[in-house]
Amino acid sequence: MNKVILTGRIVRDVERVLEKDGKVLWTFSVAVNYGNDKDRVDFFDCEYWSDTDVELELSKGRLVMINGRLRQSRWEKDGKNLSRVVIVVKSLWGIESVRRYLEHSEPEIQVVNDDLPF
Repeated sequence: MNKVILTGRIVRDVERVLEKDGKVLWTFSVAVNYGNDKDRVDFFDCEYWSDTDVELELSKGRLVMINGRLRQSRWEKDGKNLSRVVIVVKSLWGIESVRRYLEHSEPEIQVVNDDLPF
């Protein structure tokens, strides 16, 4: 299984590349803090592929939640083996958007009662 879920802030403006086949590649980096440990921050490079040229409302400082997978690229340069790991984003949400959705959506109620006679 290869799955990544994280919440962090975008640390630089998103870069957009239009590929020859019409697909769009969005690249950005996300900083992830570790709760109360303010000195611990990890930075992750992310790629988001889209079949259409949509406008993403992502900018430096935006808090996002990401669902994706890890992908490793390997290559050789000057006789040295190099590698890089990126998060290939499957879906992402601006946290403020999620908060607004939750505040305006109906609560889901599930009733479970195994003692019903029918």
